[in-house]
Amino acid sequence: MEIYSPAQFGAKHGVSASRIRQLLAEERIFPYQKSASGHWILFANSVIVAPYDRPRRKLRGRKRS
Repeated sequence: MEIYSPAQFGAKHGVSASRIRQLLAEERIFPYQKSASGHWILFANSVIVAPYDRPRRKLRGRKRS
């Protein structure tokens, strides 16, 4: 099984390492593991989950002139 760091996983998906760390903090990447030294460990089968629904969110309407 291949193991990735956030920087390697970000390069694989075309985003920055900081964005991967944000997604990990939001628990939107599964499966993952945090090592004893505090580093994130991602696997080859890790996936990025779509954002959770926000039912009370107002949708933006078009501005009318």
